[in-house]
Amino acid sequence: MNFLDAILLISKFLHAVSASVWLGGSIILLIYRKNINQSWKDLGFFFKDIVNASIVLILSTGIILSIERLSTENVSNIYIILLALKIILSLWLFFLVWKFRTNKYETLINSKNKFSWIFSYTFFVISGVLIFLVAEILSTLVEKQF
Repeated sequence: MNFLDAILLISKFLHAVSASVWLGGSIILLIYRKNINQSWKDLGFFFKDIVNASIVLILSTGIILSIERLSTENVSNIYIILLALKIILSLWLFFLVWKFRTNKYETLINSKNKFSWIFSYTFFVISGVLIFLVAEILSTLVEKQF
């Protein structure tokens, strides 16, 4: 194993762990949010450091892994499309985290707008699960050589 292989292995590990921590914490909050007697803002403050660390790790390792995959000769169009979908969903979740931290989040979620469901915490968790599904599809495509 050379140095580059070690960097890629560590990147894959950190990417998977940080995404798992984020999604697992989100699912726990979704399940128990009715029983928690704290506001979303208080919970956000409590989990802020974990979320920030996860975002930094997901972004940095995601960039490394994407560059490594896209630099190979035989990248299919379906792989690129699915990777773009994963990136778009991830950026949307990062935006939602930023919105959760503002006072305007409660206004967005309680609005009567037909698109307000896109800002819901349930949609947040569903998007996280979809990102994991897309990641597994991408891994399968790599294993099968696209």
